[in-house]
Amino acid sequence: MKTYKDLLKQDYDYLDSIRCNIGKTLKEEKYIIQPVVFDPKLLITIDKYYPDKLNYYVFITNILVKQYSVNESDLHNLYIREGVINHKNMILDCIEECIGLLYSALCEDKNNE
Repeated sequence: MKTYKDLLKQDYDYLDSIRCNIGKTLKEEKYIIQPVVFDPKLLITIDKYYPDKLNYYVFITNILVKQYSVNESDLHNLYIREGVINHKNMILDCIEECIGLLYSALCEDKNNE
């Protein structure tokens, strides 16, 4: 059975991998979006260590699940791609805020041992 510290570490690693994937998959100059699935239900400690705005960014991030063509004549896809690219830094900031909260919790747990 996993300890709470193990669960915090698991959530930390998951968010870190999502952060890395978002950074790699959004290529602003080419509008290339690769699939990235962000499922907050996989985050066991979500109630305690995640800001409310994470739900909004999960929705935006999950737009990345779709693979859009590079055909710029498709205005709807172009609009979505540009929207995701424009939100990239806000998404990453929110994820990094969550990672910071988890890191603090891990350090606090370590100090209590």
